[in-house]
Amino acid sequence: MERHNKFFRKKVDAGERASASLQKYKRSTELISNFMVKQYGIEDIPADEISSSFIYNLEEFLKYESCFKGHVGIKNNSVVKYIKMYKTAFNYAIRMDLIQKNPFNVYDGKLSVKDAVFLTQCELDALEKKVFFIERLDRVKDIFLFSCYTGYAPTDALKLSKKNISKDNNGNQWIISNRTKTSIKENVPVLPPVEKIIQKYKGKQPGLLPSISNQKMNAYLKEIADLCGITKYLTWYVSRHTFATTVTLGNGVRLENVSAMMGHTNIKQTQHYAKVLDANIMDDMNMVKSKYEEKVS
Repeated sequence: MERHNKFFRKKVDAGERASASLQKYKRSTELISNFMVKQYGIEDIPADEISSSFIYNLEEFLKYESCFKGHVGIKNNSVVKYIKMYKTAFNYAIRMDLIQKNPFNVYDGKLSVKDAVFLTQCELDALEKKVFFIERLDRVKDIFLFSCYTGYAPTDALKLSKKNISKDNNGNQWIISNRTKTSIKENVPVLPPVEKIIQKYKGKQPGLLPSISNQKMNAYLKEIADLCGITKYLTWYVSRHTFATTVTLGNGVRLENVSAMMGHTNIKQTQHYAKVLDANIMDDMNMVKSKYEEKVS
């Protein structure tokens, strides 16, 4: 794990991966170390001695016994993601000829898929129309709306600068960038609300948007939701989900194009984010509905 993390640090320093991802790998290393001490009374173990029971004991430890900031246990999806990190680190070890096979290939834990939380068009309109006289709330509102209309994750949105703005041959403006997490292209046309926000902050800071920590952002979003009468728990990722559903799929944009704009590596990722809206279902069913109405009459 430490060997992999040193390698990953180089990718972060080169701007190929996010520092937040490195922190997660460090946390995963700390967790597996704590597990070995508690379960087996050892601080390390040869990689080729890791058994299936070791891995499933590790899963049990993570779910029900690990402690972090006074909280005991980790939820299923986070546990699955941690074990995926171990698997990734071991794949690196295979490439470096340190081991012959990956013991974590036996793990079959699954993510629990939940419906993505997103804003409806009415909620999005309410947020846009709301005027805030407190600067920090007005700033966070603009950053959140920017993400709603571009689909950019927090790490990527706050790194954008005027260098990322480009015009095509037809004069249309695009945001051209790669996702920090995957290095996949995430090119998105600039919609009017995005252009308005860019102009508002033009020349006031190095990037397109004013910088703010993710922790403060989420705290302020709760305050904004209360003031706008939005009962949903707002986070940065609600804006990304809103882009996938209300802004794009809800307006007839094809799933594969939404996937490309969000920088996903496959359509399945987009399907997780992009819940089909009831309005779309009704549009598709109206023709069927009219046929049955004619039949009844």
